[in-house]
Amino acid sequence: MPKLRFVPVTDTAFVATWSAHALGPFTAAVARDSSDFQSRGQLAFLQMMRRDYASAAANYALVVAAAPQSPEALEYLGVCRYRAGDAPGSLAALEASMAQYQKSGDLAAAARVESEQLAILHATAPKAGATRTAKGHAPRLASRPVEH
Repeated sequence: MPKLRFVPVTDTAFVATWSAHALGPFTAAVARDSSDFQSRGQLAFLQMMRRDYASAAANYALVVAAAPQSPEALEYLGVCRYRAGDAPGSLAALEASMAQYQKSGDLAAAARVESEQLAILHATAPKAGATRTAKGHAPRLASRPVEH
C-alpha cells in the first residue's frame, strides 16, 4: 500500500509540481474548444498560481468577455493585470468586481476587493517628495539657501 504524505498547499514546491501537471490538460482542452470557458478559467487560475500573470490576465479577459457578471473572474483579472504591470486596467476590473459583489449582496467579498483596490492605489500613488525631473532623476537640493 502506498504511503501518504501530507503537504501544506502553501508549499511552493507542491504548487509548482501540481500546477505543472494540471496545466497540460487545461491547455489541451482550450486548444480543442476555445469557447470552453470553464477550462479557460481553470487554465487562467493555474497560470496565476505559476505567476504567469500576463497569460492569466489574457485568459481571464476572455472569460470576462463571455461572463461579464462573474465577480470572481473580474477580481482575478484585476489581480493579474496589476501583477502584469497594468494598474489602470487592474483598478477598472476590481471596480467592476466590487460592483458585482455588491449587486449580489456579498458585502464581505466587496469589502475585500475594495481593500485590494486601496492597496493598489497606495502602491501606485506618487510618494511625497519623490518629484522627478524630465529625465527621471530626483531633483538635487541646494546645500545652502539660494539668494534671489
